Amino acid sequence: MRQWIALGTLGVGYFTLRTALRKRPTFHGLIAEQSQLIAWNELLMDCIQQVSVLMTESKISELLFVINDIRATEKMLNRSSASRMQQLKSRASRDIEICVSQNVNAPTSERILLQNSLLEDVVPIINNIFEDIQHNHMMSLMIT
Repeated sequence: MRQWIALGTLGVGYFTLRTALRKRPTFHGLIAEQSQLIAWNELLMDCIQQVSVLMTESKISELLFVINDIRATEKMLNRSSASRMQQLKSRASRDIEICVSQNVNAPTSERILLQNSLLEDVVPIINNIFEDIQHNHMMSLMIT
Protein backbone atom coordinates (compact mmCIF):
# COMPACT_ATOMS: atom_id res chain seq x y z
CA MET A 1 0.00 0.00 0.00
CA ARG A 2 2.85 2.40 0.82
CA GLN A 3 4.41 1.67 -2.56
CA TRP A 4 1.22 2.67 -4.34
CA ILE A 5 1.02 5.91 -2.38
CA ALA A 6 4.67 6.70 -3.14
CA LEU A 7 4.18 5.86 -6.82
CA GLY A 8 1.06 8.03 -6.99
CA THR A 9 2.86 10.93 -5.35
CA LEU A 10 5.73 10.66 -7.84
CA GLY A 11 3.29 10.54 -10.75
CA VAL A 12 1.40 13.63 -9.60
CA GLY A 13 4.70 15.43 -8.98
CA TYR A 14 5.94 14.52 -12.45
CA PHE A 15 2.82 15.81 -14.20
CA THR A 16 2.84 19.00 -12.11
CA LEU A 17 6.48 19.73 -12.99
CA ARG A 18 5.93 18.89 -16.65
CA THR A 19 3.01 21.29 -16.84
CA ALA A 20 4.81 24.03 -14.93
CA LEU A 21 8.00 23.76 -16.96
CA ARG A 22 6.33 23.69 -20.36
CA LYS A 23 7.81 26.71 -22.07
CA ARG A 24 5.65 28.82 -24.31
CA PRO A 25 7.47 30.93 -26.88
CA THR A 26 7.52 34.66 -26.22
CA PHE A 27 7.18 37.06 -29.10
CA HIS A 28 8.30 40.66 -29.25
CA GLY A 29 8.75 43.46 -31.74
CA LEU A 30 7.12 43.26 -35.14
CA ILE A 31 6.37 39.57 -34.75
CA ALA A 32 4.32 40.10 -31.58
CA GLU A 33 2.09 42.49 -33.55
CA GLN A 34 1.16 39.68 -35.96
CA SER A 35 -1.26 37.82 -33.70
CA GLN A 36 -3.12 36.23 -36.63
CA LEU A 37 0.15 34.68 -37.89
CA ILE A 38 1.02 33.44 -34.41
CA ALA A 39 -2.40 31.83 -34.09
CA TRP A 40 -2.04 30.32 -37.58
CA ASN A 41 1.38 28.70 -37.06
CA GLU A 42 3.04 29.26 -33.70
CA LEU A 43 6.07 27.06 -34.42
CA LEU A 44 6.86 28.95 -37.63
CA MET A 45 6.60 32.29 -35.87
CA ASP A 46 8.81 31.05 -33.02
CA CYS A 47 11.47 30.10 -35.57
CA ILE A 48 11.08 33.46 -37.33
CA GLN A 49 11.51 35.15 -33.94
CA GLN A 50 14.84 33.36 -33.50
CA VAL A 51 16.01 34.28 -37.00
CA SER A 52 14.90 37.90 -36.62
CA VAL A 53 17.83 38.55 -34.27
CA LEU A 54 20.04 38.79 -37.36
CA MET A 55 17.57 40.72 -39.51
CA THR A 56 16.83 44.42 -39.93
CA GLU A 57 13.37 45.82 -39.22
CA SER A 58 12.68 46.28 -42.93
CA LYS A 59 13.64 42.68 -43.73
CA ILE A 60 11.45 41.40 -40.90
CA SER A 61 8.53 43.45 -42.27
CA GLU A 62 9.09 42.07 -45.79
CA LEU A 63 9.29 38.51 -44.46
CA LEU A 64 6.11 38.91 -42.41
CA PHE A 65 4.36 40.28 -45.50
CA VAL A 66 5.41 37.20 -47.50
CA ILE A 67 4.31 34.85 -44.71
CA ASN A 68 0.98 36.65 -44.57
CA ASP A 69 0.66 36.10 -48.33
CA ILE A 70 1.44 32.40 -47.81
CA ARG A 71 -1.33 32.24 -45.23
CA ALA A 72 -3.78 33.95 -47.59
CA THR A 73 -2.76 31.75 -50.52
CA GLU A 74 -3.26 28.63 -48.42
CA LYS A 75 -6.95 29.49 -48.16
CA MET A 76 -7.33 29.89 -51.92
CA LEU A 77 -8.34 26.66 -53.63
CA ASN A 78 -7.73 27.27 -57.32
CA ARG A 79 -5.06 25.89 -59.63
CA SER A 80 -3.06 29.11 -59.85
CA SER A 81 -2.65 29.20 -56.09
CA ALA A 82 -0.29 26.20 -56.22
CA SER A 83 2.30 28.05 -58.29
CA ARG A 84 1.82 31.18 -56.18
CA MET A 85 2.43 29.12 -53.05
CA GLN A 86 5.67 27.75 -54.54
CA GLN A 87 6.88 31.25 -55.44
CA LEU A 88 6.13 32.64 -51.99
CA LYS A 89 7.72 29.67 -50.24
CA SER A 90 10.89 29.98 -52.32
CA ARG A 91 11.07 33.72 -51.77
CA ALA A 92 10.66 33.42 -47.99
CA SER A 93 13.23 30.62 -47.72
CA ARG A 94 15.72 32.51 -49.86
CA ASP A 95 15.28 35.75 -47.88
CA ILE A 96 15.76 33.94 -44.58
CA GLU A 97 18.90 32.13 -45.72
CA ILE A 98 20.39 35.34 -47.14
CA CYS A 99 19.75 37.30 -43.94
CA VAL A 100 21.09 34.57 -41.67
CA SER A 101 24.22 33.88 -43.70
CA GLN A 102 24.95 37.54 -44.44
CA ASN A 103 28.46 38.59 -43.44
CA VAL A 104 29.13 41.73 -41.47
CA ASN A 105 32.25 43.90 -41.47
CA ALA A 106 33.52 42.78 -38.08
CA PRO A 107 31.96 39.43 -37.18
CA THR A 108 32.33 38.35 -33.59
CA SER A 109 32.65 34.76 -32.47
CA GLU A 110 29.20 35.02 -30.86
CA ARG A 111 27.63 36.13 -34.14
CA ILE A 112 29.36 33.35 -36.06
CA LEU A 113 28.13 30.77 -33.54
CA LEU A 114 24.61 32.21 -33.74
CA GLN A 115 24.67 32.14 -37.55
CA ASN A 116 25.85 28.53 -37.61
CA SER A 117 23.26 27.49 -35.05
CA LEU A 118 20.46 29.15 -36.98
CA LEU A 119 21.62 27.75 -40.34
CA GLU A 120 21.97 24.21 -39.00
CA ASP A 121 18.99 24.05 -36.65
CA VAL A 122 16.34 26.69 -37.26
CA VAL A 123 16.42 27.30 -41.03
CA PRO A 124 15.79 23.60 -41.86
CA ILE A 125 12.79 23.62 -39.50
CA ILE A 126 11.41 26.70 -41.27
CA ASN A 127 11.90 25.04 -44.65
CA ASN A 128 10.13 21.89 -43.42
CA ILE A 129 7.21 23.97 -42.15
CA PHE A 130 6.94 25.68 -45.55
CA GLU A 131 7.05 22.27 -47.25
CA ASP A 132 4.27 21.01 -44.97
CA ILE A 133 2.13 24.06 -45.71
CA GLN A 134 2.63 23.57 -49.44
CA HIS A 135 1.93 19.84 -49.20
CA ASN A 136 -1.30 20.42 -47.27
CA HIS A 137 -2.34 23.04 -49.80
CA MET A 138 -1.72 20.64 -52.69
CA MET A 139 -3.71 17.94 -50.93
CA SER A 140 -6.60 20.35 -50.43
CA LEU A 141 -6.50 21.17 -54.14
CA MET A 142 -6.64 17.50 -55.03
CA ILE A 143 -9.67 16.90 -52.81
CA THR A 144 -11.71 19.78 -54.22
